[in-house]
Amino acid sequence: MDGLTKRDFSQICDFVVNRPGITVDEVLGALHQALDLDWRVMATSYCFYPYIKEELKRCGKEGAITLIGGAGFPYGNWPTEIKRACIRHCLDAGAGEFDLTCNISWIKSGMYQEIRDEVLAVREIIGPNRVMKLI
Repeated sequence: MDGLTKRDFSQICDFVVNRPGITVDEVLGALHQALDLDWRVMATSYCFYPYIKEELKRCGKEGAITLIGGAGFPYGNWPTEIKRACIRHCLDAGAGEFDLTCNISWIKSGMYQEIRDEVLAVREIIGPNRVMKLI
């Protein structure tokens, strides 16, 4: 990756700001940092997505950054229907890309059909034209 610029990097990585007890002011500060650095996507606690969308609108930057939704982090062992409900919530909150955490226990157990079924069930909610990453 010789010659990789800051902008190149910001276009291939996710800007993630999350920790227990993070405040809305910290999240909005991180949003402005992400915008200043030209990041393409951002992830944080989903409860802050309405505030992020409002801030993007307020500063005339709607569409400048895509919010990442997801389900199952960190071990993927949530029931599929809970993952689907979380994805629906993220869609409603304005997320445009999605991270689905695969069930590590299923992987270790060789339960590949269950993984496939879950991926397809979540993809059904997300739709065919949005990015979905399996982690």
